[in-house]
Amino acid sequence: MAEVAAQALIGPRKYIQGRGVLRSLGEHVDDLGKDAFIIADQNVWGLVGSTLEESLQGAEVHLIKEVFGGSARTGRSTGASSAWCRRCRWSAAGSTRSG
Repeated sequence: MAEVAAQALIGPRKYIQGRGVLRSLGEHVDDLGKDAFIIADQNVWGLVGSTLEESLQGAEVHLIKEVFGGSARTGRSTGASSAWCRRCRWSAAGSTRSG
């Protein structure tokens, strides 16, 4: 019997697209948790930032915003992980927010 190479696709469990869908973002991420860490450059924040903020606030989801200002090259940190650690304190138990 010929050996078949394994193939895998890892993707989101839900994919939503459509006109105005960002206005309902809070409804869609609420079941994932109460903190949303979103990375975007200054241009994107200028275009959709207020819509994201309003949608997340409406669902009582805390926005942790990071402005991306660099390049995403292999081996070079963009600072996003550091920003996450600075802005959120996580308990040793894992995803329980402690402060």
